Amino acid sequence: VGDQYRSNDDGEPSGTAGKPIHSAIVSSGVDRVMVVVIRYFGGIKLGTGGLVRAYGGVAAECLKNSTTVLVKSKVQLGMEVPFDLLGVVYHQ
Repeated sequence: VGDQYRSNDDGEPSGTAGKPIHSAIVSSGVDRVMVVVIRYFGGIKLGTGGLVRAYGGVAAECLKNSTTVLVKSKVQLGMEVPFDLLGVVYHQ
């Protein structure tokens, strides 16, 4: 996930939504990703353990079944060199 990440429990008990989702991301080895889990309350209280398993499990399953692409960082570089040194720049 890199050095910077954010997670939010959005009204769920502290540590029951954001942290399990973050753990699923770290476990998957995927980087530079955003995971959003939407849960509709169906009348049954899951408790903190159930919420952790629900949020973390859904995130892990989605990450496992997702398609990943390689992202290559690129840097644009500009320089001025004398014409007679142009070959050196291209070959080294």
